[in-house]
Amino acid sequence: ACRIESKKILWAFVAGNLYNGWFGRIVRFSGAELHFGVPFTDRPKHFTGYYHYIPKTVDYAKAPYLSMKGKEDEGRIELILTDWAEPLTIVTNNERFPDGETNPHVIGRAVIDLKGATDGYVRFDIPIEYRSGKTPAYVLVTATSSRYGAYFTGADGSVLYIDEFSFTY
Repeated sequence: ACRIESKKILWAFVAGNLYNGWFGRIVRFSGAELHFGVPFTDRPKHFTGYYHYIPKTVDYAKAPYLSMKGKEDEGRIELILTDWAEPLTIVTNNERFPDGETNPHVIGRAVIDLKGATDGYVRFDIPIEYRSGKTPAYVLVTATSSRYGAYFTGADGSVLYIDEFSFTY
């Protein structure tokens, strides 16, 4: 299993997160260059696995998510299949992240928003919703213990455990 925890580190709130791809480099001490996705050409029907979520109360918030302060944190697990020509490179301090809902390169998507604590592991089985008949070129799987953490909003100490991710065909 993987344990992911959101934390306040020095001057910044950092969401606990996991993604497939690779870390590029630190950018100007306030961001990171990340490369999202790995080559993948299958068309699975479902994305499955297990999670255990232990959210805390949001104590760090930045616009446009200021209304989240004082509420329970939310997590997210998302899979997107794309027709990208190469992995998506982002710099985190530019706050431009892949949006599985609106990105025109997304061929298929499966997402589960995590709300509320679990009493141990919960199995998930999410159907992958395809938007086209294209063959994917890349797959991106992300998981976070603070759904809005990329925008510096979340709770110090929210924890997400994830395990046994798989596809069914």
